[in-house]
Amino acid sequence: KAEGPINLIKEESYNNATHQNTDEYELHVGGQTFDVESEVGDIMMQGDVYAIYYIEGEQDILSTERLASR
Repeated sequence: KAEGPINLIKEESYNNATHQNTDEYELHVGGQTFDVESEVGDIMMQGDVYAIYYIEGEQDILSTERLASR
């Protein structure tokens, strides 16, 4: 489990071979980083406090729980 305020990061990159921009999203919480889809930003608010339950080593999120603000 990782818990704390969430930080959702959007990383943009450009592929010179295909001449296309690519967006990737990361969720940072409690010292852990998870690759997520852009829709997470429609559900979770930046800075809200969450507990993220995940499979260690694989970083697969099993569930999330919004916690009361600290």
